[in-house]
Amino acid sequence: KRKTRIFFALAAVLVLVCGSVITGTGSKSYWKVLMDREAGEEQASFINVENMDAQKTEDLDEIQVFNEIHQKLGISPVHFIYTPKGMNLKRYEIEEEQGRVVLLYEYNDQTIYYSMYMNDTDSSFGQTEIDTLVDEYQILAESEIQVDVKEYAVEGHEEHRYVAEFEYMDVQYWFVGLLEKEEFEEIIKNLSFYQ
Repeated sequence: KRKTRIFFALAAVLVLVCGSVITGTGSKSYWKVLMDREAGEEQASFINVENMDAQKTEDLDEIQVFNEIHQKLGISPVHFIYTPKGMNLKRYEIEEEQGRVVLLYEYNDQTIYYSMYMNDTDSSFGQTEIDTLVDEYQILAESEIQVDVKEYAVEGHEEHRYVAEFEYMDVQYWFVGLLEKEEFEEIIKNLSFYQ
């Protein structure tokens, strides 16, 4: 009888532990939301962090995150030297098999998207053009790195959406944000490139 009680007690504890682990890791993936949006399955012109599961998380330590990217993918990611006040890293995902990283920053109730992927990775995001393209230009960043920029008008917003793309050390980078032009360009001009 005693052994039976101990067995059932251990089984109950195991069920509780497994249940909490599954519940804790079963939240909606930012990556899936981003991919759905890029494939046109989500009509919103931006992703509102308020509606996401990570809304209660504290700001992440960028240095620690970039060190983890370096350890897992063997790359030294391009860092931000300048970010506007209030722009904070809220969520990130590292896909080792795909050689891809997604970092999500929150700024002025908007999500700023920063991704990097290895050159041999399939980089086709299937982007749906739901905003109006108003300009295309280049910014010369540190180390003479050319950054290609697309500027989009977004219905219902004063700020425009900026999409910056560049390559460095065989890694493709993509930076997308709805923010003031001056702030966007200050971020891009002050990217930190190092080996």
